[in-house]
Amino acid sequence: MFGRFLVTSEGMEAANRPCAVYCSTDTSAILDEEQTKCELAAQVLKDSGILRLRASGSSMLPSLWPGDVITIQPQSFEQWRPGDIVLYMRAGHFFIHRVIAVSNSGDFLIVQGDWLPQPDPPVAAQEVLGKAVAVERNGLPVQTTCHPSISLRIFARALWNCGLLLRVVMAIRSHRPSQTTMRPKQAWS
Repeated sequence: MFGRFLVTSEGMEAANRPCAVYCSTDTSAILDEEQTKCELAAQVLKDSGILRLRASGSSMLPSLWPGDVITIQPQSFEQWRPGDIVLYMRAGHFFIHRVIAVSNSGDFLIVQGDWLPQPDPPVAAQEVLGKAVAVERNGLPVQTTCHPSISLRIFARALWNCGLLLRVVMAIRSHRPSQTTMRPKQAWS
């Protein structure tokens, strides 16, 4: 999962002024600019100890949805456990996937998107940026589990195997009003 994300830093002057950062692979001309933005966001995480980003990919469906705001904090490499959600950077792009194994030597992670059928290539310690510690969906906190339930895994496989189902689910989710943009209901007396 890589894509658009919101960057904020706590304890710095920019804490109250989030800035939008977009990472994509649309064109090679934009690629250098987008890689620079990702590298700057990684530096914000390193300097401030916290990074909030807005997910736009689908590799972590149904645990994380496009539009979810994920709070990332650094974590020492020795603390990683299967089930943790990791943010790592490879080739100038951010990826958010679930740890499925930690190497016996302790120098790389095996990660996989919940929606994806195969794990990513091993993630070296120097590529790891931090751990997802909180998720917000439509302005409300969402509980993420260390190990997705069987029903979530079945749903993820159904999405993977049926492009039409994926398009329908994504269309429905994109047309749902968010909590932050919904008007308060009027009280009738």
